[in-house]
Formats: sequence, C-alpha cells, structure tokens
Amino acid sequence: MHLKTANAVHNFLIMHEFEYDISLAIEDYTDYNLTFFNNLSQIAERILFWLFPVTFICIAIGMFFDPKVESKGGVIVALVFCGLSFLLSKLFVFIHRKIYPIQIKALSKSKYKNAQKDSHLRINESGIESKGELTTFFCVWKQIVKLTENENALYVFISKNIAFIIPKRTFHSIEELAETKNFIAQQSEKEFKFVHLNKI
Repeated sequence: MHLKTANAVHNFLIMHEFEYDISLAIEDYTDYNLTFFNNLSQIAERILFWLFPVTFICIAIGMFFDPKVESKGGVIVALVFCGLSFLLSKLFVFIHRKIYPIQIKALSKSKYKNAQKDSHLRINESGIESKGELTTFFCVWKQIVKLTENENALYVFISKNIAFIIPKRTFHSIEELAETKNFIAQQSEKEFKFVHLNKI
C-alpha cells in the first residue's frame, strides 16, 4: 500500500490522476458489512420487537370482547398476554443480537475468499480503474451512484451492492485523503456521506 509519489504528483498537476496500491484484509469486508447491512439488522429488530406485542394485544382484545369470556377474566388474560408478548419480543431481539455478529463474520469470510485482495487503483478524469493480478475493472464517473465513508474506509458505489473499497490506511496523511475525496466528489458530482461503523 503506497502512493507512487513522483508519478502521482506529476500526473495530478497535468491530468489530475491518483494512483494507489491497495491490499484488502478480511477486516475491510467486515467493516463494509457492518456499515451497510446494519440497517437490515435494525429493521429485523423492530419487526421482532413489535410482532409479538401487536399479535398478542390483538388476541387479548379479542378475548376481552368475547361474550364467552368473563369481563374480569378477560382483563387478566389481556394483561398476561401483553406482559408475555413484551418478554418474548425482548428475548428474540437478544437472540438476534447474538446471532447477527456470527452472520456478519461468515458473510465477510465468504466475500473475502472470493475477492481480489491486491489491486492497483487509478483515479483520474476518465474514471476509476482497479487492476488486479487476474482482472481489470474500469468505471466512468457517471456510473457512480453513491459515495459513503466510515471511520476506516471510503466506499465508491457503482451499484446498490457493489463498491470500490478504499481503506483510509492507504493514505499517508489527512491532506492526501481529503484531496482524493474532493476529487472523487467533484468528478462524480456527489458528496461523501459519513456513516458510523457499528462494532460487534
């Protein structure tokens, strides 16, 4: 991982070109999945939290208004069902939070196994090129759909679920990071959105 200083500086003055050697670790994929799959996890938790209360409250209300059920008994049953529903919802959220990190680690391991670990990244006015040992991928700026970053990396999305991962450790200084970010933002006509990394 290093910036080819002489070529990069010269090219930046003439062609606005940056070149980096990037080596991705499994932690980079874990960070990516934690950042962009956490929204799905939060949605699942909300569903689990409200599914049982709403279901049991509906059952309890039905029992309360059922003429076959005595009024006092109906109230007691309704209260019991409501209490159980919230306990069950808490239990399922707890189980989900224990399983979620295992899912993330498994997903990251799978992606890392099939990924191109080492690549040479070239960023210029034409677009972004990632060249690896076996494959080369190039995208023009109009293909960029979203720019995101967290504490550890920049993510340049070319579709909803596919992105260039650029670890921030690639850059030698804050100024170098800011310069590259500004260039990408200007060329793609988009802004980087900061999303906090969710630890497991």
